[in-house]
Amino acid sequence: MAQAQSIQFIVVDRQVNYVQSTAGTASLAGANPYEFVIDLNGTSLGSLTFTFKKPGDAITNYTSFERDPGKEWQAPGPQGAYQFANMASLQSAFPDGAYTIQTNLGTTSLLSIPNLIGGTNDGFANMPFLTGTQNGNPVSWSLGKMLVDPTQELTLTSTTFTTNYVTATGRIGLWLDYGVSGQQVTNETVPNNFIFNAATVQMQIAANTLTPGIYGGGLEFNNVTSGGLVNLNANIPGANGVGVYTAYTSFQIQAIPEPSTYAAILGVVALGGVMIRRRRIATVK
Repeated sequence: MAQAQSIQFIVVDRQVNYVQSTAGTASLAGANPYEFVIDLNGTSLGSLTFTFKKPGDAITNYTSFERDPGKEWQAPGPQGAYQFANMASLQSAFPDGAYTIQTNLGTTSLLSIPNLIGGTNDGFANMPFLTGTQNGNPVSWSLGKMLVDPTQELTLTSTTFTTNYVTATGRIGLWLDYGVSGQQVTNETVPNNFIFNAATVQMQIAANTLTPGIYGGGLEFNNVTSGGLVNLNANIPGANGVGVYTAYTSFQIQAIPEPSTYAAILGVVALGGVMIRRRRIATVK
């Protein structure tokens, strides 16, 4: 039996993006690291229609696109279409106030979420970044990636969420993409209940879980400016809304063989290079 079409979450988000490529810090991602997005999550959303208007707009004129088939829609436009060089430009383009979302679900066509963004332009958290340890020792970074031994347990720990953190409304999310569905941890007391009780998170990855290769992940600090979940059930049954400022850091982990094996591989590669050069020299002669 097919699942019924439903929206569980509507997230209105101002975001600043970072990338971590070395230990102990991260840097702004590109020339336009600030962005605005409205995100709808749910089930069976393949036939959803979704537009919105920002405060002061006379008509609904921002369209959406399906990001994750059947599960997630985002607006405005394709990812990257509404990115900005600084907070002031973002604030000017998408000001504080009520954002009105229009979908083909619910008892009314327009859904207004008052004060979802909040009233200040300094809502971002401090810059998130990770530390990694194996056998109690910090792991190293090289060429923009955290280098780990896949035969040993890996512990990933977020830096502390300090700026604009409130125990009841500060969310931390950490994820790593590996295997079938990867792993995600948050500081929520129960997943998706938006009650938060810690200013840092930690992820444990068991030994021999990762195979040699490169894995992507992300760490985000969410300042929930709407004061928690906003019940939208009167307009869209079962839906909740939330407004956030997000500081998001992407990172990569490279799992490599243990040092002795890695050294042997490099030795074989180096020997191959010598043999190739020798052949070239012999050919020239």
